[in-house]
Amino acid sequence: MSVIACLRQSSFPRHHLIVDSPADYAHMAGLRTIRGTLGDWQEFRRQSGKWPKLSILTYAMCLAVWIAILLLFLRYAGRHSWSSGQTKLMATAILLPGVIPFVLMWALIERKVHVYEKRRLRARRGHAAIHKVNE
Repeated sequence: MSVIACLRQSSFPRHHLIVDSPADYAHMAGLRTIRGTLGDWQEFRRQSGKWPKLSILTYAMCLAVWIAILLLFLRYAGRHSWSSGQTKLMATAILLPGVIPFVLMWALIERKVHVYEKRRLRARRGHAAIHKVNE
């Protein structure tokens, strides 16, 4: 995707989106993902009147796990006096093979939680509609 296409898709002011490296594309994609998740939660709240607590808890747990992994890795690197290059190499060799399965597993968990909450919302709506018809 080109820089121009990224700028057109974003709702951020254009002066905040200076793309100098490929890593910047990943940050913009991450921001779009977070913005999409927050939008999903707001849509759920608009429809149900309640926040999707289980989904928020799942997201927070995932974030906590990522932060814990990063801190443990940096602590281990510091204890073994790794240089910057060694740290990057070890991060690639150790963390990368574990990242892909973790991301896939967590995406599956978050999706299942999202579907569960949507089904509960639909069931409550159907239940409320049945009670209105019976009254």
